Amino acid sequence: MVFYMATRYETGDNASPENMPDLRIVKDNSKQSKEPNLGNLCTLVKWNEKFAVTDFEKRRNDRVQELQCNRDPFIDHPEFVDSIWTSKC
Repeated sequence: MVFYMATRYETGDNASPENMPDLRIVKDNSKQSKEPNLGNLCTLVKWNEKFAVTDFEKRRNDRVQELQCNRDPFIDHPEFVDSIWTSKC
């Protein structure tokens, strides 16, 4: 979900509300700040490598599509995480 949120909600995205912050996954989120930072990038990348997408997550993604007409591409293609973020760790 964090990877989806970071790629989906971008400042200036026509589908996002004007007041939606540009969410970013950062390498170290140990300090609280007023910036819209999410998680710890390298920990999330390792987690993605270690834990496969579950059947529950796949079913939830299907239900979201039924209700909202969109999907989380990182559920359908977890390899996208490697393509986008692994080199930053």
